[in-house]
Amino acid sequence: MDPIADKILVLAAMLILVEYGNLPAWIPIIVLTREFVVSAYRLIAVEQGGKVIAASNWGKLKTVTQMIAIILAFININGTNIFCGFLSGELTGITFTINILTSLMMIISVIATIFSGWDYVKNGKDILKDM
Repeated sequence: MDPIADKILVLAAMLILVEYGNLPAWIPIIVLTREFVVSAYRLIAVEQGGKVIAASNWGKLKTVTQMIAIILAFININGTNIFCGFLSGELTGITFTINILTSLMMIISVIATIFSGWDYVKNGKDILKDM
């Protein structure tokens, strides 16, 4: 249950950020899609022969950068959209720095989310062939 709780917590935090206009909605959509795909592959692997699919380095990078980005997004003082706040010229000092760091962490996490999902699909072809 712990991995499911982590996913629910991350997606709930992202949805709150979407609601406040601090995060574009396409990011949690990508994360949710990846989680469904990875969970399906892991479930099939366990049912096929008890195989446990370990987390890849992409998955670990995704988790770390996602957590950092979400924490920074909630620290964001002005509540400015993380990808547009530093472009508007309205932010200065610490809020500018937090916005830049949040944006970079979120970009890295989305890239890692896509690559880790692709990695599961690519490596999971063998699992689906055995069905």
